[in-house]
Amino acid sequence: MHDANGDGTLEQKDGSPVRFSIVTQRGHTVRERTVSMIQEHLRQVGVAVDVVTLDPNSMFERLSKKDYDAFYYALQASATDPALNPDFWLSSGSMHLWNRAQASPATDGEKRIDDLMRRQAAAKTLTERQQIFAEVQKVMGDELFGIYFVAGRVTLAVSSNVRNPQPSLLIPQLLWSADTLAATR
Repeated sequence: MHDANGDGTLEQKDGSPVRFSIVTQRGHTVRERTVSMIQEHLRQVGVAVDVVTLDPNSMFERLSKKDYDAFYYALQASATDPALNPDFWLSSGSMHLWNRAQASPATDGEKRIDDLMRRQAAAKTLTERQQIFAEVQKVMGDELFGIYFVAGRVTLAVSSNVRNPQPSLLIPQLLWSADTLAATR
């Protein structure tokens, strides 16, 4: 691929521009701004990106029909243990976004993740659970079912009367460790 006509956009072998669309949620400012940033960064390297913003129902309809090039969305994990999110990890899951609700895994990578996640959920020790999940993450990285663009950050305001606050990315950001909180008075 190269920019044969000098217009700033790369062309494929057939002469068509390197272009794809990203679907995201309309009205969700952070998602819309993030996709605009991705669009601009890719434009700078010669890739054209069309941003498609849709209401949540239309978005998930397109997702279920596999009617998209790329999809930008964020899921809020509700637990620190990935075994508590089987709808995302298992190929049969309704939130298994790259190939939703399959009767059986469509790829060897998905089969491998299914097997690993079942082992992870049944593992007896934290160390074993962590090691198995590290394998899941390696499969995800090798297969690229999804690409993670950003890491979350949490900023919380806490009174100076509160000691030992330890915010987390997971909800509730502060109360997950309520047993460590104390008052200065």
